[in-house]
Amino acid sequence: MPSTRGRKTRPPTKPDPGHAMRMYSSINPCLLLAVLAGPGPLAAQTTPPAAEPKEDELLNLSPFQVSASASDAGRYASLEATSAGRIRTNIMDSSQSVSVITSELIQDIAPGRILEAAQYVAGVTESTLPNSWERTTMRGFLAEGRTVDGITYGLYPSAGFQNIDPAIIDRLEVVKGPNSILAPQPTSPGGTINLATKQPQFRNSGLIYLQVGEFDANSGFLDMNRVLNDKVAVRFVGSVRHWDNWWNGAYVHSTTLMPALTYRFSKKTQGTFQYTYTDWDASNYLGLPIDPASGTTTEGRLLAGVPRDLKIYPDDAVRTTRQHELKLLFSTELGPGIQMRFAAAYNTSSLHNVQINTGTSTGGAGGNVDPLTGHWNPGVRYQPAPPYAPSPIVIQPTRIFTRGGVEQLADPRQFNLQNDYAYTLENDSLKAMTLAGFAWSDYHSDGNRSNTLTAPNFDIDHPIDPTWTRTRLGTPLNTVRRFLQGYVSEKVALFSNRLILNGALSWQDYYNSSENALTGSMTDASTSTVLPSYGVVIKPAGDAVSLFYAYTEQSSANLPSSGETEVPPLSTSVQDEIGARFKVWHNRLYFTVSHYAIVQDNFRTPNPRNLEVPTPVPLLPSLYLDREAVGWEYELRASPAQGLSIIGSYTHFTNRDPNNVEFRGVAEKAGAVLVSYAFDRAHVPVLDGVRIAIGANYLGARPGDTPANTYTVAAPDRLIPVQPSFYLGARTLVNLTVAYGSKHHWSVQANVDNLLDDEYLMAANSRYAVFPGTPRNIRVSFRYRF
Repeated sequence: MPSTRGRKTRPPTKPDPGHAMRMYSSINPCLLLAVLAGPGPLAAQTTPPAAEPKEDELLNLSPFQVSASASDAGRYASLEATSAGRIRTNIMDSSQSVSVITSELIQDIAPGRILEAAQYVAGVTESTLPNSWERTTMRGFLAEGRTVDGITYGLYPSAGFQNIDPAIIDRLEVVKGPNSILAPQPTSPGGTINLATKQPQFRNSGLIYLQVGEFDANSGFLDMNRVLNDKVAVRFVGSVRHWDNWWNGAYVHSTTLMPALTYRFSKKTQGTFQYTYTDWDASNYLGLPIDPASGTTTEGRLLAGVPRDLKIYPDDAVRTTRQHELKLLFSTELGPGIQMRFAAAYNTSSLHNVQINTGTSTGGAGGNVDPLTGHWNPGVRYQPAPPYAPSPIVIQPTRIFTRGGVEQLADPRQFNLQNDYAYTLENDSLKAMTLAGFAWSDYHSDGNRSNTLTAPNFDIDHPIDPTWTRTRLGTPLNTVRRFLQGYVSEKVALFSNRLILNGALSWQDYYNSSENALTGSMTDASTSTVLPSYGVVIKPAGDAVSLFYAYTEQSSANLPSSGETEVPPLSTSVQDEIGARFKVWHNRLYFTVSHYAIVQDNFRTPNPRNLEVPTPVPLLPSLYLDREAVGWEYELRASPAQGLSIIGSYTHFTNRDPNNVEFRGVAEKAGAVLVSYAFDRAHVPVLDGVRIAIGANYLGARPGDTPANTYTVAAPDRLIPVQPSFYLGARTLVNLTVAYGSKHHWSVQANVDNLLDDEYLMAANSRYAVFPGTPRNIRVSFRYRF
């Protein structure tokens, strides 16, 4: 990987579209040969004719809606999505990596968090905070907040603290890498998980679901859909969770209500109105301290003698979210070949967070950073001057820890509008789709406050609930974030859909401000940019093989940090991706492989000159350098036999800061596989109705913290980057599902999580906040359909 130290970034307003083609110019002859090759040996494996539309569905499905038809590659495969560019696309025709998690997979694993289903997609892994903020890692980039039905709710406080209840979700669509059309607002450069909620259908159905278990289990929901007449369908989803976490005394209590109504004006026009209410109350559990003997080159472990399920946080340290959302989705045909989509959403929340953090041992940390390597070495002290000779010490940290915290209060509200127009032109020579639209978001939060809390030191061997006090009231801030986007894209299919070209431009305007409500002083930033994207898909063997390349961009606005007087530049993420998809064996096997390179410019980095002696006064401003991620991804969906379904993925990448230091919580190797088999009467009569699924999820070693300092000064002419002080070890978890579905509308299912009862560390924020993983856990659920 080329060094980025000291590199000046290019202006974000001058993207280099030619970078993508230069990067992969070596493949151009291969692509040309693929076009000229025409039908190959796989061409005979054609897709079966599409099923006839049902009478209770729109006869002319809007290009902004996804068909519910199943895939031949099993219950875990779906090859249609709208998330790549707000319009329905066959994934084999997409130039960007898109993966779908079906409702059948969600049913089989019965996830408590969206991540538990999404982790079967290559590049999506556990991050640093499992019990809040929907935090994940995508292609090594931290992702927080969520995108629901194509509308993005970003970081705190706009999204709330809660992990969304999977009971209201129908399917997941994961778009890899930057995407300025789907996710133009500040989101993760690694990609976007678009959550498609359950919508009214023009068929009667109903489901009662109950689940019980020891940990993260006790819950239930009602999902009822009714057709009132040929124009009106209604759906109601109501869910209640009363979880006991494994961490003794920690809990999640939530209520989610989501009524919706769809009115069909005609076979080509319909609108859906949806209301979602969320009441979420959860313990603010942040983990346990790491053993002081854990260092950079050793595997981290918890403090010796401390029960893994110990909760050291007071009962009134909680996160609460009360949220209301109104949403309107409308689509229609304006004329021959012209379709329109309109979406509007209004979200208002009341958020309260009491967070008590564990600090250092009162006896010290028991180690130091080696000035020559940047490694944290327990039990060693180094001389403060060259040659920095180490000397062994006796580790003296006590088991008494300091405490401090923060109380956050906010009442945000957010309004979103999206309007898209699609024009389709099709003749004997080509098929073209022109898409244009805009998006507007307006976010306000008045009186945001962050109060400082203190709490007494505590003995981890004799913990008691501390009484915290407010020692400093934070300054109330009025925050405004506005975003406006306009875009146009063109997609052209030539040579009987064997060559597909696409390109898009997205104009984006950002405004961010923060006002001191007491003094009226304001910090604001306003900027705009134009982001291009383009791609090509070549299908040399019809629908059996799809070779693709995409260049995509995405940007987000930086606000000035403390001491900065100038508005920082936009941070723009650029991705080049190339890959191949295969849909063979009579469409029963779908496999994809891709290679990507993401460069995020203007990544904020501390200025190393501030470490000089004497220290500069005032401190020098931050540097804005490049962050790079490069990796390979592999995904599989298959149904090799009747009743057998397989989903699998593997990813290997590097994603480092400008000093080539790994990021907290990022595992650069990960993989997952889930195999399901449904028995039937014809093959094993005695097991008719039984379905068994077994899955395994592997996560490589990952840093447990972010270095406290950026560099050590080891010599006058050299700065040594500081490394993470400890790592979470690699782990593989095995899960089992056994289900039985009767012929009389009911079914029962048992999920055994962590089947082999492995001890592992789930996630970490620091040396003093490590989440122990849940042991073997059995959850039993009952479903009744009516």
